[in-house]
Amino acid sequence: MLDLPARVAEDVGSALTGGLDAAEVRVATERPTANPAAYDAVLRGNFYLGQRTPEAAEAAHREYQRAVRLDPSFVAALARDAHVYVQQADYGWLPGGASTNDLIARALEMIDAALAADSGSAEAWTARAYALSEAVPPRLLGAREAAEQAVALDPRGAETQNRLGWILFATGDTLGAARQARQALSLDPAFFNGYRLLGQIAFRESRLDETSAMLDTAVLLAPSVYSLRAWRARVRILTGDSTGARADASEHDRLLGRASWLSAYVAALSGDAAPARRLLADPRAVFGMEPHGEALLWLSLHEPERAVAVLELRWREISRWYELPDVEFRGIASNPRFQRVLQRYREATMVR
Repeated sequence: MLDLPARVAEDVGSALTGGLDAAEVRVATERPTANPAAYDAVLRGNFYLGQRTPEAAEAAHREYQRAVRLDPSFVAALARDAHVYVQQADYGWLPGGASTNDLIARALEMIDAALAADSGSAEAWTARAYALSEAVPPRLLGAREAAEQAVALDPRGAETQNRLGWILFATGDTLGAARQARQALSLDPAFFNGYRLLGQIAFRESRLDETSAMLDTAVLLAPSVYSLRAWRARVRILTGDSTGARADASEHDRLLGRASWLSAYVAALSGDAAPARRLLADPRAVFGMEPHGEALLWLSLHEPERAVAVLELRWREISRWYELPDVEFRGIASNPRFQRVLQRYREATMVR
């Protein structure tokens, strides 16, 4: 198994160009570990990590930790295990009552250890970029620098290209983000997050038909990723597809394993405000709600001042940092208080 990547590279290189040059041979024959069982564990971990479910994330943890036990010098295994913690923070799977920043702190400690062992590990730099971008609030300049370093080390990695794309999008560089998404898809046409990023860019620019096409592709490739259903529900309700939006909201909550604010939001935009008002009247429900979700519920009830007040009060808790300039917030985009929230957020997040 450890020899297989080199053999494939040599065979393909010979078929296409007559052989690999010295640099390509060196890359192809580099071994991340000398322990076949550790390598097998990482491959299994990668398989689970790609499923993006709470149970699969825990399974990935077990495999990566087994790899590190088998080979403590296996830097990629340590970096990938850190990646799991960040994924859990990103998707809101908070094991043992840990907070988002608890998970990010654990991940960064592991990433620092990985980089101390091998500062040339693209896996570790990618994980660092992901961790810094998912901190609350995110550290976007540091994340961008880490992602650029990862791309320089591994320009052929779809996940590496994708990570830089999302961070460029967060910093306002939509052209750069689209370029990275297309690059990721050229490396892996089945990489659903590339379509998701292109859809997110189109959504920000109010190109809803294109957004729908990108999200449909992403859902087809990754039907178990609940966040895709949330996005598609929100796009469908904005395009007048109430039935499709309700179906996606229901499937989102099923995949998430609990009720969310999304169904109430879709219902309000469909003309039934009662679920949203009930939800906002329940302090326990509001306490566990994402700030942007609470703000969107108020907007769906045509109460923009309440939406702005939520964002003013809870701006430090916002994890979906890339959503605030989107089409759903256009109704308050010119509000000076909302503009001050955006400015405060930019100042707090454009840091290393």
